[in-house]
Amino acid sequence: MFKTLRRLGAALKRASRHKETMRELNELPPETQKDIGWTESVQPHEIRLPF
Repeated sequence: MFKTLRRLGAALKRASRHKETMRELNELPPETQKDIGWTESVQPHEIRLPF
């Protein structure tokens, strides 16, 4: 049971970090987004639980 809870917690932490990264990249100026190859067509990923 605790192993499953740890895995769930880790998955939620990864999802949170991913969401924050996406938010930061989307807040960059358009010129910078273009320079690094970031486009608005990038779709957010779904959260996949570890079970």
